[in-house]
Amino acid sequence: VFGVGAIGALFVALLRCLGVEVLGVDVNPNRLGIAERLGARAVDARQGSVEQEVRALTGGRGADVSIVATGSVRAVSSAISSTRSGGVVCLFGLPSSGTKLDHDFSELLVREVSLVSSNAASEEEMVEALDLISRGKVRGSELITHRFSIGEFGRALEAFEKGEGVKIVITP
Repeated sequence: VFGVGAIGALFVALLRCLGVEVLGVDVNPNRLGIAERLGARAVDARQGSVEQEVRALTGGRGADVSIVATGSVRAVSSAISSTRSGGVVCLFGLPSSGTKLDHDFSELLVREVSLVSSNAASEEEMVEALDLISRGKVRGSELITHRFSIGEFGRALEAFEKGEGVKIVITP
């Protein structure tokens, strides 16, 4: 999972619930900590080559599936290069409008890596997700990193802007 913000962390939790071995890739140490707490192996994108690290952790193969839960072009490119031949890269993160992907297109063809995009869940998927949460299979509370009262809204916004939190809750 590339990008362990709120959505990426949910992907980590869901995949771990399904028994999948998960790598959480991010540049933010707080988010890497969340990935580890949720059961993923953290890969710090600031340290060396993400592609080499992913391949080292997968016995040289690369990831079967890479989920990009960030709009970062660098993450998309790293995901493509980190995914095994015949694997799938799912683009879920929303890039800024007008963002261009600069990647060697031949790599996709030669290694037969599929790109799949998704930006929302169907009603059926939402029902299934809520069922997993209600049965305690996926614990949404694990994603909450900060709690603030409404009077601390400024502090909550500051924590968000600094990338300190994954899910920040503000209560009355």
